[in-house]
Amino acid sequence: MLKGLRIQNFAIIDALNIEFDEDMTCLTGETGAGKSIIIDAISMLMGARANASMVKSGADKAFIEGVFDIQDKPFVQQQLAENGFDVEDELVISREIQASGKSTARLNYRLVSASLLRQLMGTIIDIHSQFETQHLLNSKLHLSLLDRYLGDELQSLQTQYQKAYRSYREAKKQLEDLLATPADDEQLEFYESRIREIDEANLQAGELDQLEEEKKRMSQYEKINASVQETLSLLENDRGALTMLYEADHLLQRIDDQTLDPLKTGFEDTYYQLMDLTEQLRDYSQNLFFDEYRYQELSERIFLIHKLQKRYGYDISDILAKRDEMAEKVELIKHRDQLLDEAEQALAEMKQHASNLAAVLSMQRKEGAKKLEEAIEAELASLYMQQTRFVVQFEALDDLTADGQDRITFLISTNVGQALHPLSDVASGGELSRLMLGLKCIFSRIDGISTIIFDEVDTGVSGKVATAIGRKMKEIAHHCQVLCITHLPQVASFAAHHLYVYKEVRDNRTHTAVKWLTDHERIDEIAKMMSNDEITAQARENAAALICENGKF
Repeated sequence: MLKGLRIQNFAIIDALNIEFDEDMTCLTGETGAGKSIIIDAISMLMGARANASMVKSGADKAFIEGVFDIQDKPFVQQQLAENGFDVEDELVISREIQASGKSTARLNYRLVSASLLRQLMGTIIDIHSQFETQHLLNSKLHLSLLDRYLGDELQSLQTQYQKAYRSYREAKKQLEDLLATPADDEQLEFYESRIREIDEANLQAGELDQLEEEKKRMSQYEKINASVQETLSLLENDRGALTMLYEADHLLQRIDDQTLDPLKTGFEDTYYQLMDLTEQLRDYSQNLFFDEYRYQELSERIFLIHKLQKRYGYDISDILAKRDEMAEKVELIKHRDQLLDEAEQALAEMKQHASNLAAVLSMQRKEGAKKLEEAIEAELASLYMQQTRFVVQFEALDDLTADGQDRITFLISTNVGQALHPLSDVASGGELSRLMLGLKCIFSRIDGISTIIFDEVDTGVSGKVATAIGRKMKEIAHHCQVLCITHLPQVASFAAHHLYVYKEVRDNRTHTAVKWLTDHERIDEIAKMMSNDEITAQARENAAALICENGKF
């Protein structure tokens, strides 16, 4: 859950430090005070796209930091460990947005990508606004919603189907590749000639480096030979290094002084070592020669390998792999009819196997869909939509997909005698908000979300419906943290905590501020919401009664 939030120079907010608690927290205040900006700041911690307009005018950068309790989130802890983070009970997320629009994200003070942030935080927080209810209208997402609801009931079967579907796709591609491969005699001759070219080259791993090194030595023969001969001359002539060292050693050996013994031994050893090195250099010199025929052979061999590299690939392993690929195509052309028969048979078997699993998957979905229909209708009934019928419509697709062979659409009828239609055709704003809330009550338990944020999703409702919405939010808060922005006193009265957001003028500038309301302040705030900003004794009495009644839930 969200434990704390720090905001600096973000939109119209100079600096805010807010600590949050469990259960349900409502945020109220005048329109434009900055309530939704606080939610926008939280969305930045979820990896939302940043831009320069988010930085407060005159500031160099905006900064947002959130602290989250993840001790009961093993999936999040696993993701952190897989990405090289130390696993702790708290998670610190920060986002810095430069005035230029460039932004950086940090997770436990280490730079991370926005994509990782979105992946991780999507399992912790769910922000829901009026605009975001539109995903409920997208029938492409209805199948995934149903599968999420069924969860473990489908998991084993889905795993089996996915494996069968991949095999089916691979078999289909193999057949398509086979059909797309030319099978004429001219193509066969072309491949065979190229294979002979590679085979006749008799390529060896690492051969090119050895050939080029040998050619390089032969190219430098004259320079190498001259240097070797000059070195031998310096060592072996009458006044060469060997002669001079021999004489020096001989003179030293004649001195009768035991303190010189180590030096005598050293000079004598050095002389014999130099003799040995000179002998090795003389052997090298005797084996040094330039073979014009060998040089030509090296040049031709290197040229051949370079030609093959240019045609088939830089590494010899690439050339040999290309040779094997062409050999497969030769076999394919020679036995095309037989291979086609085998590929078609394999495809038919794979498709049948996957289709059988898809049929079972569809059957289990249909059985599970009845449970979802009942659960959603029960939720909607508690939101004063008792006459609503909710139906999961199934349509069989012509071909298999990664999810099976089902197309699913959520249908709804909100009045008795009204035909069923897709959500987008019949759901009004208030109805859609309640439908969304009912779904949230169901799916928040399944998804394991720690914090759900409702951003003015109760717009357009009042009276007993508003009370039902507040009660439903409070119900969700029994198993996860709920933050809600609301203008409805009925909804606010269900909250365990009340945060008031307001604007104040300091130094001729407008600033956003927040305060946690005491019990008395909360009564005044809800009284003001009930009586159009006029706080009367009767309004206070009504507000206190409302808080007392709904606070019991």
